[in-house]
Parts: sequence; C-alpha cells; structure tokens
Amino acid sequence: MSEPTDGERRQFQVLSLLCLAWILLAALGEARGVSVLDAVPPGEMTILVAPDGQGRLWGTPIEERGPMSPRLVRLNEADREALIACPGIGEALAERILAERTHGRFRDWNDLIRRVSGIGPGLVARLQEVGVRLDP
Repeated sequence: MSEPTDGERRQFQVLSLLCLAWILLAALGEARGVSVLDAVPPGEMTILVAPDGQGRLWGTPIEERGPMSPRLVRLNEADREALIACPGIGEALAERILAERTHGRFRDWNDLIRRVSGIGPGLVARLQEVGVRLDP
C-alpha cells in the first residue's frame, strides 16, 4: 500500500471535519428535541456520501423526507396529497382538480385553466417552473 498523497490527506481532513460537524449538529438538535433529518426540505433526500479510491465522492440516497416533491407530480395522475404538495394548490383546489378529472384527463394546460376554477395562467406558470407536469 502506498503513502497517501497531499490531496488525499486534505480530502480525509475535510470529510472528517464534515462528519464531526454533522455529529455536533445532531447532538445539539437532540438536546433541543429536533432531529437533524427534520432540517431536510420537503421532497429532498438525505444522501450518504463516500469517496471512491480515486478521491471522487459518490452519494447514495438513504431517506426521502417530507411530502412529495412537486417535480414528481403529474396532474393527470396525482392523488390529493401529491396535489397539495404543489405550490399554490391547497386542499380546496386539489379537490376541484380531482373532481374535474373524473370527467376526463386534462388535454393541456389551457384545458386545465378552462375546466378548474381558481387556476389561471400565473398558477400554471408557477407549477411549470417547479417541474409539475400534465402528461395528457
């Protein structure tokens, strides 16, 4: 086995410091009754990161937190909870979308605007911006 390079030593030091910081944050959070994982934004994942033999970092998702991410929502297939996870869609609007969808799928964004009261071009632009899809 060869002696580690300066770059490998720096990577080890940085990873060690990050691990210590994570442990300190976890201990501080537990003392206050808050889990570190609760700090993960809704729809995001906690990722376990590990270096490979060449110094590159690789991540593996270990836990998804919070409600569904809006970028995973397809309006023609989403359930009530997924619709509510979208910005600008609350409980009442989600119910109107589901009720109108029983009459048939939405053909396009204009069809959605025409058939569901409370949805206009501004909300559609906001939904498209965060990645919500219609998938007719």
